[in-house]
Order: sequence, then C-alpha cells, then structure tokens
Amino acid sequence: MGPTGKPSNRLEMAHADEILALLDAIATSPVLATAPRRVQLLRYLVNRALAGEVVNEYAIGVDVFERTESFDPRTDSIVRTETSRLRQKLKEYYSAKGRADRVRIELPVRSYTPTFVILGDHPAPALDPPAALPTETRETGSQRKLRIGVAVVLAAVAIVGAILWAARYRAKEAARQPPSIAVLPFLNLSGDPAKDYLGDSITDELTGALAEANTLQVVARTSAFQFKNKGADVRQVGRALNATALLEGSLGQQGTRFRIVAQLIRASDGYHLWSETFDVQPADLQRVEVEIARNAILALTPSTYFSNRAELIMTTANPEAHDLYLRARHALFQDKPDDLRTAITLAKQAIEKDPSYPLPYETIGTAEGQLALMTLQTQKTACELGSPWIEKAIALNPRFGDAHAIHAIGTYACKWDWPSAEAEFKLAVDLGSRKAHSLYGWSLATRGRFVEAENHFQIVKKSDPLAIGPRQNHCVLLIAQRKYEDAKREASYILQLDSRSIFAQGILSWLSIIEHNCPAADSQIQKLTEWYPKLPITTFTVAWSAAACGRPEEARRYLDQLDKSASPGTSFYQLAMISATLADANRTLAYLRQAADNREQQIMYLKNEPLFDKFRSDPRLVSLERQVGLLNPN
Repeated sequence: MGPTGKPSNRLEMAHADEILALLDAIATSPVLATAPRRVQLLRYLVNRALAGEVVNEYAIGVDVFERTESFDPRTDSIVRTETSRLRQKLKEYYSAKGRADRVRIELPVRSYTPTFVILGDHPAPALDPPAALPTETRETGSQRKLRIGVAVVLAAVAIVGAILWAARYRAKEAARQPPSIAVLPFLNLSGDPAKDYLGDSITDELTGALAEANTLQVVARTSAFQFKNKGADVRQVGRALNATALLEGSLGQQGTRFRIVAQLIRASDGYHLWSETFDVQPADLQRVEVEIARNAILALTPSTYFSNRAELIMTTANPEAHDLYLRARHALFQDKPDDLRTAITLAKQAIEKDPSYPLPYETIGTAEGQLALMTLQTQKTACELGSPWIEKAIALNPRFGDAHAIHAIGTYACKWDWPSAEAEFKLAVDLGSRKAHSLYGWSLATRGRFVEAENHFQIVKKSDPLAIGPRQNHCVLLIAQRKYEDAKREASYILQLDSRSIFAQGILSWLSIIEHNCPAADSQIQKLTEWYPKLPITTFTVAWSAAACGRPEEARRYLDQLDKSASPGTSFYQLAMISATLADANRTLAYLRQAADNREQQIMYLKNEPLFDKFRSDPRLVSLERQVGLLNPN
C-alpha cells in the first residue's frame, strides 16, 4: 500500500480472492474462533484496505466497537489494546497453522492499515509498460481516429472491469456477513392449552441463547412472535424478518415425557438444514434448549467453536424453579395488569426454589416497571420496588446484559444519574442485551444527542423489525427534533402492526394538536374515546385539545377534575402540558415539580419540550432541569 492508503499497484486487486479466503481461514482458526470482536476488527481492517480506504482510531472505535460519537481515543484505549492483541494473534497463527500459507496478512506496529505479502510472486507489471522511443512521423487523420477509438475502448473496458470487480467484492463481503436467524414460536401439540407457556418460553430462551453465542444476527422475540399461529410461508416470513434461516418446532407430551421437534429451515427456499426429535423428562428441558441452539449455530456457522464450559443459557439445577420461571415469563409477555402481578408471584416462587437463579429477579424488576407504564402505580414506586431485584440479578450474574439495561434506565429516570446510567448502557450493549439499544436511544434522545439516538434505533429496527416498543421510543426522538412528518409516518406504521395502538393513535392526535390542526385532532381523538374511554391518556388528550383549540374553560374544568381525582396513574407532566398551553406558568411549574417527585419518566423530555419554551428563563424551571440532570451543575 502507498502512503495514502490507495493501492500502489495491482497486487492487492489481483490477489483479493486469496486474501479474503485467508481471512476466513484465520477467522475460523482456534487462534481467533473464540474472539468474535477481534475477528470483526480483522475483517474491517482488511476489507477497508482492499477498498483503498484509510481508517483511523476514531472510526474503528465507532464502527467496530460501537462506541458513540463522543468516543475519545485519548481516554478510551480499546482500539489500541484490541489491535495490539490482534497483531499478536496473527503472529501466533503464522507461527503454527499458517506457517505454509502463500499469503500473509501483517499489521505493522502503530498502524491500522494491514499489508499483504504474497510469497513467491514476482512484482506486478507496471500499469504502463515503457514504449519504444518514437520516430519522427506525421500522424494521419485515420490513424488519429483509430488511436482515439482504441483509447475510448480501453477506458470503457477498464471502467467495466472496475465495476465488475467492485460488484464481486461487495457480493463477497455480503456473503461474509453473519447469517441471520429467527426463532418462530414453538407449537403446543400436547392438547393442553395450559402448556402454551412452555412452547413460548422455549422460543424465548432459544432466542436468547442464539444471541448470546454472538456468531449470528438474531431477530428479536417480539418480531418473531408476530407470526405465531399464522402458518405463513417461510419465504414470506424470511423477507419480513430479514432472516436467512428460521428455527421452528413443536412441543408434545406423552405421559410424563415431552417430545420436542426442532428444525432449521433456509428461508429462501424452505430447505431443511437440520432437524431432530428429543424425548425428554421436564428436568432435561434446559439441556435440550442448549443442544438445539448449538446445533442451529453449527449448521449456519460450521466453524464455530464451543468450549466445554460455554454457557448459552442461564440455567438452574432445580427443575421446579425453571418451570416457575417459564410460567412467570409467559405471564409477563401477556402485558396485562393481572398477568403482570401473576408474573411477580411466580418469579418469587422460583426464587424460593433456587435463590441463585438470576432470571426470575430480572422478571420481577421488569414487571414492576410495566405496572408503572400501565399507570397502575407511580414510577417512583416501581423504582423502589423493582431496583433491588435488578441489582440482585446483576450480583448473581455480572454478565446479565438485559438486567444491566434495566438498571441503566432506572439509574437515569429514577436517580437522575446520567454518567452512571450511560456506563451501564454501554456495558449492556457490549454484553449483547436485546433491550439496551432501544432504552439507550430513548435516553440519548431526551438529552438532545439525536444522531447517537438514531443510530441505536436503526440497530433495533434491523434486529427487531416488527417490534412496537422501540418504534414508540423512536417517535419520541423524531418529535424532539421537530420532525413531525417522520413521526406521523412512524406512528402510522405502528398502527399497521397494531391497529388499536393507543400510543400511536395518541401520537397522531398530539401531532395534530401541536400543528393546531383541530379538525384532524378531533377525528383522531374520537377513535381514542371509542377504544379507550376510561384511560387517563384519553382524558388528557381531550383536555389538551380543548386548551389548544380555543376552548380554555373546558380545559380548565378538566384540570380541576384531574387535580381532585389524582391517582397513581395520573401524569402530572401531561397536566403541565395542558396548563402550559393555557400559558399558566404557576400551575405548569407546580405540575412539573410533582412529576419530578413521582419520578415520571416524561420529566426527562423537559429539555426538548417546545411547550415549555416560554418558561425557559423562569428560575423554577432552570432549577428543575438542573435537578434532574439535564443541565450541568454550577
């Protein structure tokens, strides 16, 4: 390579296939097979070098190690450290298995641009061989036309060749991307509807196990469950989920034994890549889940290496604890008040059976938060009740990524400690948490770090394309940026996934109110009142519309009524939005103070809420922004 990083001759292009083949051999060798992030670093550096691109430490930190845009290589040495370790691994490879390789990839010290050595090759021919010295002659018109024609043809051939090479390179690069897999809900063939929880929970644990292996792109549970009991064609499912393979199966029962059938299917044509039947006792369910996950991984990435101690699923030695946890998890995903309380009860019973089992602790913490989101308790109460369970889950398994993600959002929204929360978010992302990107993106949006937030939401959409929750959080980002048309499109898409989504319908109503499009707001609010007449969100939307659409007395009556009938589900932040629309500064600031005291997560929108712009110079608002951590302290 030349000093600018561009190919100095045709050596790399001529041997690109050999270099890429060697890259695969090194990546799957025992030296690097158990270090996927280092493999990713090596592929990144080699592919960029072959493309003639120069990369620096900052770009590597953001692209490979998923650091945010605020990444500072001077204080975070991860790129230098991992590159140094990779350099040592390359030396180990060439001192053993790669000793006889004709191609060598070398990583010079203090450089992020690899060099390629082709042993036994002669120097590549010069691009323009020296011509014989011309004799004095006069070029005729026909000779000039011929010369120009030949030059044009040669230029065209060169351009076409470059295009074909680039297309082949992109195709090879795409082929080297990790396969993507979706686990479809296992069918309950036992004849007992009470066993539905087992099929759903096996699906959930397999999804987590495949993601934990870090060798595949795994579609999240929420998207895969959109196809439960729908019997859709595998090719249609694969396209919808952007999955190259589908893992599906069934659960039957014969006496006290379970029959589990699992099969891995190629989404492009329905070809069965692997299938197996297991007849097991309930106590063997966790072992079978691990075996299914490993077989699926090996079928899609044959070179994957598992150590004897590799753990894909957090297990318990107590079958009763595992069964109670599966029941709790199934209840949690029903997302209804009674089911959430049932989930908490069952998870506590699982903990009684095995206090060292981390998963039930995380289930309790998650359920407490869901009860607050459903306005059945204040978020302050949810924080107080849920945090100890999450902290215990982390203490039992410090590598529990989802628990770190929930702990991060609690640290941010309940304790207003952004530095600690961000450290937790980054750790959760590094540990492969399926929740971290959406929650981290929401938090970054509330702080005005819009580009970073958008990056996290795009990651979520790729792994969980049909999930509603992350798209709701994305709406928050779009509204904070005043991208109202984009927010409408996102809300409309949510309604395609869930035609009665109260959040999406509320967003559309609120955007019409913000834009003072009162006829549109009235039409959208009518749907809310028809679908959810008794929910606080409907009452708030009606009152806010009255305040914005020239009916101030009606809005004040709503506020007075809501003041008198405040319940654990009352959102004082929303009351502040109504009073701000009425230009009532005292009432607005009082409501915001109450929202902060209750630890309402919406208080974190304070920095970007346009309704409060008219009060920005009010010392009470400045003090509140500083208290919740949205302004730097003096």
